[in-house]
Amino acid sequence: EIAEAAGIPMPASCRDGECGKCRARLLRGKVDMRHRGGIAARQIELGYVLTCCSRPLTDVALER
Repeated sequence: EIAEAAGIPMPASCRDGECGKCRARLLRGKVDMRHRGGIAARQIELGYVLTCCSRPLTDVALER
């Protein structure tokens, strides 16, 4: 929602952390992600987040 409010389109389908369509790699910064199973633990370890259910805690850089 924050990115979209700033005019940055972010793909999303469920908007609840279930489908994984909004997955992006967090290159820099920190987020608070509260998903509902739409991302595997290994993907999180590799630095991926679900943007639909992540709130930035710092300035962030993402890669789609």
